[in-house]
Amino acid sequence: MNRKISRVLSAAFALVGAVIVLVSLSMVLTGDDGVFGLLFGAIWLAAGGLSYQRLRRFEAQSFAWYKTTYADRCAPNGRVSCKDCGSHQIRVRGLMQHTYTREHFCGRCGTTLYYSPEG
Repeated sequence: MNRKISRVLSAAFALVGAVIVLVSLSMVLTGDDGVFGLLFGAIWLAAGGLSYQRLRRFEAQSFAWYKTTYADRCAPNGRVSCKDCGSHQIRVRGLMQHTYTREHFCGRCGTTLYYSPEG
């Protein structure tokens, strides 16, 4: 549930930024001073858009995705190995920053393998 809230907030940030950019752009085109609004809106748009894109990537690169994409690196018992070096030293860390996501990565080479939701 928390991941959905984060995704909605990111999209809202991007939407507010887009509205600010459009209003400021119309002000600039009519001769008023709206340059600060353009910059402010662009920052909001970029921050929201990048955060939304990152959250979508976390959802897309799940364990199921890894299992289908790298079937040769997943044993029938569920044991996973690294797609790059073949190591079985898989580590997990929380990504924080209100993403509610865990990153599963190789302990030997550091390659990110897939993401899973917290909780």
